[in-house]
Formats: sequence, C-alpha cells, structure tokens
Amino acid sequence: MVVSEGAISNIMGGMENTAGVRLHSHRHKLKQRFDIIRKLGQGTYGKVQLAINKDTGQEVAIKTIKKAKIETEQDLVRIRREIQIMSSVQHPQIIHIYEVFENREKMVLVMEYAAGGELYDYLSERKVLSIDEARRVFRQVASAVYYCHKHKICHRDLKLENILL
Repeated sequence: MVVSEGAISNIMGGMENTAGVRLHSHRHKLKQRFDIIRKLGQGTYGKVQLAINKDTGQEVAIKTIKKAKIETEQDLVRIRREIQIMSSVQHPQIIHIYEVFENREKMVLVMEYAAGGELYDYLSERKVLSIDEARRVFRQVASAVYYCHKHKICHRDLKLENILL
C-alpha cells in the first residue's frame, strides 16, 4: 500500500512531545544554526551528516528523512515510533534526539553524535578486542537493552551496524 501525500505531510502531527524535544516547522533556518561538516552515512529515507551547532560548538548528527521516500503506511508508523521513542528515552548509551524540524518535503532530526562510529567498523579495523574492552562494550549494550526492555521497548534490529560508539 502506498501512503497518501496527506498522511505524510505532517509526520509529527499528533505525536506527544514527552522529553522536552523541540518540534519546529521548517521555518527555523538550519543553515543559520548549524555548520555541516561531512556526510556520515546514507539510508533508505535520506542521509546523516555531522554538523556543529554555531551557538554552542556542540557536534551533532543531522538525519534528513525525505518524505517522498516513504512508500507504505508501515514505514510511516515505524518512523513515527522511532522518533517518539528516541525523543523520550533518557539513557547514557542511547542516542537522543534534541530537535525535530519538518516541512512538506522532509523531516530533519538533530541528534546526539556518536564520534566513535559503528561498532561494526570498529571491530573490522581492530579484528580483536581486549577482554576489558569487550566487557565494557558488552556492559553498555546490555545496559541499554535492559533499559529498553524495562520500558517496554524492543529494538527489533540490534546489530553491529546499529551500535554506535
């Protein structure tokens, strides 16, 4: 089933803002507030870029979701759920969304930046971890999973590429 244009025109419409995440129409000029440094990755719906907040100097990840790429109602529901969950969780090992901007063509998520990259890439480069390092990573992942399960959240796609350092 293809999603109607009306259904995706306002992805955030009707969603609760439970964790102080600022929701903006796209009138706020991103380019005036953030310097884009480089592309971090590309996904099904858009891209993720490293940026610096001009006011604070804080590094952030900016994820752009192109609404035209959302094809099914299931995709729309999943995106809404992901944004709502990431906006509401408060755990040191879970990426947090700071702000959400939206216009007719896209949605932009300003998120915490994980400078260490993906665990997959980290392991590919090093091949072997020390026991202490493996324990540290495992404890952090286990802590985040425990937190999610305690709050009735199931990740559903836990893999090395989705664990950021």
